[in-house]
Amino acid sequence: MYTFGAVLMPAYCYERLQHVIGDLRERLAQNPPRLPSWLYVAPSSIAAIVAALEYWASGAKPALTATRLYDAHDYTDPHAVHGGLQALENMNMRPGSADPRELFRNMLSAFTDEQVVNAPFMPPELSVAEARAFVRQYQEPIVEVMMAGQKRTDQPSVEQIMYRAMHTFLPPDEYLGHHPDVERAVRRLKAGKDLSSALQQKASDIERRFVFSSHFCVQLERHVKCDFRKNVTFLDDEYVEHPLWNRTGVPQFHLAPFESYEHFADFSRDCGLSGGGAAGEDGRRVYQMASVFFDGVANALKTVQEHVVLEFVAGNLTQVLMKMRYDADETRPSGFPKLYTRAWLSNVPDYTHGTMDIALYMAPQLQQQPEAAVACNCLLNSGAWKDDEEFCHNYTFLKLADVPRYLGCRVVSKEAVMAVLAIGSLPLPRPLSELASRQELTTWLTRVLLAELVSGRSKEPPFKIRMPHGLVAFFALLLHLYRVGYPGHWLSDFLNSVPFSVGVPPNWARSASDLCVLEAKVRPARIFSTRWEDPSPPFAPVVNVLFYDPQVFSPGAKSLILSIPDILEGRKDPPPGSVYILTSVESLDYLIHVRWRMSRQRYAHMKAERWVMVLYRKDTYEQVSGSVPASRWEQLADAVV
Repeated sequence: MYTFGAVLMPAYCYERLQHVIGDLRERLAQNPPRLPSWLYVAPSSIAAIVAALEYWASGAKPALTATRLYDAHDYTDPHAVHGGLQALENMNMRPGSADPRELFRNMLSAFTDEQVVNAPFMPPELSVAEARAFVRQYQEPIVEVMMAGQKRTDQPSVEQIMYRAMHTFLPPDEYLGHHPDVERAVRRLKAGKDLSSALQQKASDIERRFVFSSHFCVQLERHVKCDFRKNVTFLDDEYVEHPLWNRTGVPQFHLAPFESYEHFADFSRDCGLSGGGAAGEDGRRVYQMASVFFDGVANALKTVQEHVVLEFVAGNLTQVLMKMRYDADETRPSGFPKLYTRAWLSNVPDYTHGTMDIALYMAPQLQQQPEAAVACNCLLNSGAWKDDEEFCHNYTFLKLADVPRYLGCRVVSKEAVMAVLAIGSLPLPRPLSELASRQELTTWLTRVLLAELVSGRSKEPPFKIRMPHGLVAFFALLLHLYRVGYPGHWLSDFLNSVPFSVGVPPNWARSASDLCVLEAKVRPARIFSTRWEDPSPPFAPVVNVLFYDPQVFSPGAKSLILSIPDILEGRKDPPPGSVYILTSVESLDYLIHVRWRMSRQRYAHMKAERWVMVLYRKDTYEQVSGSVPASRWEQLADAVV
């Protein structure tokens, strides 16, 4: 319970967690790893997993104490008045004996122009007409959200009231004796004499005014800060150890802590798990909901035994799937599947180019079965989209209805913005009669290519849109289209007739042996040339490498970066061969280093002519590193290219 969803845990739970971490480290250190038959860890992933375990075992930044996490925990109170319920109160329409769904529908219909435009679920900058059209299109999903909000605001449990003071969950009854102040508070709440007032008032400070004195709340807070420990598994060294990315050193915990466990309870009840149908106050306890669910998981694993294997792989999702498809991982057992019936991506596509990335890399890993599908939702920037069509078009330049014709997969569920986007497989290759015409394909590919070269400018969070695909992904698209069923000569003719000139330098690499791997140590750009409030990690794949001759571009990198769209669109014409842009790197942390591949001859040429390299964000056209001269680039030992 505590490891899965709590920011803080009792000391005795922390000790048990550390024992499990130590046991896992010991098991993974053996060759082969000493694991149950139903558990497989990819050998290439062991080092990364052990590194995380060692970080947690070290205390995960000891300076980040339980007190600091307690103070940083911004608790999203499930019983704070939901936006939709507030509107009901303003309209004197409380759901009671009448059908609450119908009341919510009536409420949406009765919104004033100001209310509908400013509703909390509404995308920004919509006109009144567009906002009302949005409500009509997504009425039922909006009602579902409001229903869930009403359900969670009806009656706070003892534990939910206690969470306001403790910032963590209650231990099970048999362990309450370890926490006398907590036990006394729970006993007083369960007595019921003050609980009814709390339920009626629902004020965030109700326990201070009706149940506990301020002094007693201070005692509870002191007990948690002194006797509880931080949940180290919530901490990632890539985040908390980056002072320029995470300046306070404290993660932002904006959590609705009970929501996941409510889903556990729904699942347990629907599956008929023993204890899953419990009702009343005890049935709302997080410990019971977690125990029923995790006991069910453990019992299922014991039942199926050797009939199931859980495969753990640490790595880039796209790269891992490509290795599976082409048998690039020689250590993976030959009997393991390459194709799947289900894949749940959460909101990973928000960071990996959305629908286009799913079609290129995820859908091809599905079995050719009607029920096979890969699904995701949108959480990073859901407010940025007017509707699902805009979401799809932004990443693919296609309408949802055209996805099968161009990308060779089917849209099973299209509600990406408010619910779930699901993409299913289709038998490949497709009949040419079911695909786009040659002219349509050429026009579409031109748009996609131009978008890869000249990216649109992203808005600020929470409307930031990540589009990391570059030229490597574009050529992956061409290969995918051939598998979909487009004739090879259509695709080669497109490349031969790209509607702008492409100059291939004389030292262009023609084989893998012509390439070398280079690395440059970098420093962040000066503070006035980068946005320090940007929460994007320094390894986000939205960074291009710019190489240029400083004798030609004397104003410097910043001016050149801002002129890139004009150069690519022909409004500016620098001397041929005086600037290069690399859209794909080997590894990146623009606060520390960047590693890339380049022609050996070109590297020698740039070094002789004293070229420089700089990193910039292609979504904002901002310089993110200082300039590094070629004399400081380091050629690494030859590696497999």
